[in-house]
Amino acid sequence: MVGPNTATELFFHDAPPDVAAWAAGRLRPQSYLVRNEPSPLARWPRVDSDYIVCRDDRAINPEWGRSAARERLGVEAVEMDGSHSPFLTRPAELARVLDSLVG
Repeated sequence: MVGPNTATELFFHDAPPDVAAWAAGRLRPQSYLVRNEPSPLARWPRVDSDYIVCRDDRAINPEWGRSAARERLGVEAVEMDGSHSPFLTRPAELARVLDSLVG
């Protein structure tokens, strides 16, 4: 769990202050076990996958996201401007990107 200032800096830095405060106030503790425990799957299911990279993300390095998309999913990342939370800071742009992916 991170505090509201750190959360704003990492997740909502491009949001208006009132939106960032609202979002930070709704964060809850999250288990880190999922990040440290190997998946029980022998391989990922065969489904079409896409990966959206937010160029200004401070929580997940955009370069890592580009690399993970290629190496783990076999796709080139779709990029857009914005922070870790485009659903709050750029909802219309995110909707256009999602719409383009489902075609």
